[in-house]
Amino acid sequence: QQWTPRAGGGRQLLRLTERGQTWAEMAFKIAAVPCELDEPVQKHKSTAHAVAILEARDHLQAVGYGVNDAPDPLLVRADERWGQRTEPDLVAMENGVFWPVEVQLEIDGRNNEKWAKSLSLVPRMVLITVNVQTCEKQAEILRQAVRWSRLPPGEIRLASLEAMDSGIWQWLVIHS
Repeated sequence: QQWTPRAGGGRQLLRLTERGQTWAEMAFKIAAVPCELDEPVQKHKSTAHAVAILEARDHLQAVGYGVNDAPDPLLVRADERWGQRTEPDLVAMENGVFWPVEVQLEIDGRNNEKWAKSLSLVPRMVLITVNVQTCEKQAEILRQAVRWSRLPPGEIRLASLEAMDSGIWQWLVIHS
């Protein structure tokens, strides 16, 4: 599976046979790990989305966040297990505070309803896009939603995998 969060970048993701695993371990003096994609691919929209979520998880962990990559849904009513909900891709923990995390491959203003529902349940969230351009586009869509009072009060932190890969990134913070 090829994964490219930005032009010219990317990683090769390999699913090794038992024989391939033995060879890789001997040739590269590494311990091959089981494929992490199987479960996330079943849960998310595509292999690319699952890979992006795993990338976001790893970047967040690298800067000190505790990350749950299999979070429970956030329910509108706790007593309605199958009722209205939002299902974040990840949950990041910072100083005992949890942040629902959404990883977006495509940016669209129609997602504002989804963000509004999430912010009504938890007044904070993290949005991670694939590249800097989509992050800027998402920020503009959110700023417009804030101007039109279409989002409940809360804090939204934005970043891109491209910026995270560069190692020099900061949160772009939008308050609704």
